[in-house]
Amino acid sequence: MKKIGLIGGLSWQSTVEYYRVINEESNRRLGGGLDTAECILYSVNLAQKLGRMARGEQKQLGEEFLDIGKKLVAAGADMILLCTNTMHAVYDVLSSGLSVPVIHIADATADDATLAELREQNRQLRLLLAQADEYRIEVERLQGLLDIKSKSGVSGVTATVVGKSLDAWNQTVTIDKGSADGLQSGMTVMGSSGVVGQVSRVEKHSATVRLLTDPNSGAAVMVQSSRANGIVRGSLEGLLYLEDIPEDSIPVVGDVVITSGLGGSYTSGLIVGTVVSVEKTTANATGRIVVSMNDDVSQLENVIVVTAADDSGSSASASSSASGSSASSSAQ
Repeated sequence: MKKIGLIGGLSWQSTVEYYRVINEESNRRLGGGLDTAECILYSVNLAQKLGRMARGEQKQLGEEFLDIGKKLVAAGADMILLCTNTMHAVYDVLSSGLSVPVIHIADATADDATLAELREQNRQLRLLLAQADEYRIEVERLQGLLDIKSKSGVSGVTATVVGKSLDAWNQTVTIDKGSADGLQSGMTVMGSSGVVGQVSRVEKHSATVRLLTDPNSGAAVMVQSSRANGIVRGSLEGLLYLEDIPEDSIPVVGDVVITSGLGGSYTSGLIVGTVVSVEKTTANATGRIVVSMNDDVSQLENVIVVTAADDSGSSASASSSASGSSASSSAQ
């Protein structure tokens, strides 16, 4: 912990206030408990110092304060704090004559020009901090994509979402990579947590991705725990429905749904989402199974277009049952 050298007594009342604030803030930042600041206090006789100021003895006053500052540094102080906002005259002497930082509340009583400059600097610092936050968020997103590539055993092209169409009839996004980057129609597209859609149109430097939530989308999938095959389809409501599941293999809430690879339309073994609702089948209607995608498509900013998968990525389809054949044909 840094030791603070306090020059107090200017007046003793203000010194008490400085000491209180320093220790309260130190205690808060150190997590509470019994922690306090490490301080070395040199308290002067205010009447003597004010007498020198009244007589115009600024040089002698500065030398006295500099000597006090040196004594505090010799005692182990890592910085010097003037416990007053009136001793402007000695601040320059202290700051130029000591090897440690000197803190002075004089900044709070600066003139209008200085305050305007400080406000502008503060504004620029806020902008830099905001930009730094954005860089941090972008790094986290890209790290998420790298993680999903590693976990899923796929290779792919990272792309940025540059356009979105999320109305009920057309759930698509436009990305900034195209045929020049090796993209082809039909390639699987992933977010940072799982599959989000499929490349439906390719230009030289851009491509359109039809999202799984689009009412015209369909993907062959399986329930990870039971290996039961089915189809997930988008809808006008923007929900993802799991269909064509055998009656003896109806999933339960919490089951994970992955791509099966049947039909070859999607790379196999990739997470799509989790079952969040299972309606019971009645005499008049088949119960609906709702799957929540791992990625929020409305928040997509970066994606991976899968260009290749290793053998482990296709393991999900290896144990598919005969019932999956009909699901495969339905997904085409």
